[in-house]
Amino acid sequence: MRAHVSFFLLTLLFITAGCAGSRSAVAPHPMEGEWSYEVHADDGVYEGVLAFTAMEDGLTGTITGEGTEGVTELMDVAYDDARLSFEFESNEYGLLVADVNVAGDTFSGDLNVASYGTVVPMNGARISED
Repeated sequence: MRAHVSFFLLTLLFITAGCAGSRSAVAPHPMEGEWSYEVHADDGVYEGVLAFTAMEDGLTGTITGEGTEGVTELMDVAYDDARLSFEFESNEYGLLVADVNVAGDTFSGDLNVASYGTVVPMNGARISED
């Protein structure tokens, strides 16, 4: 009887340990983390960093770099099927709207500078994952 109880307890211990270790890990959002970017305008190349955070209701983000005033919050951040879009306000350039395609750890597309009536190329690469 003692052997059966020991076997039962040992089996219960293995089952419990297996359940504790089998938590399903949620995959991180493909955009989460920091990304360097370059904007190729007529007057030069503007560089900086985009930072994205996954929330329950979607992505949030910030942009820092040349042409921005410190850390600027992104608006209307959307990611669907490897296509990323976002907007932000700049005192110097007004509303800027990005629309890029993401391929792994890089992206490329356009930045619409509405106040100037122009669209310029934008590209970037992952710096780190959060």
